Amino acid sequence: MASSTSGNNGYNFKVVLLGEGCVGKTSVVLRYVEDKFNDKHLTTVQ
Repeated sequence: MASSTSGNNGYNFKVVLLGEGCVGKTSVVLRYVEDKFNDKHLTTVQ
């Protein structure tokens, strides 16, 4: 098995998140990517 030159043996994923406006898509992404949750988040686009 070939070794990774960067030392990262994890998996890479690309995710598409679809949904209606103002339902929390950005909040879900921030929760899992940055491990943050802001319950007072302002909408991204109105």
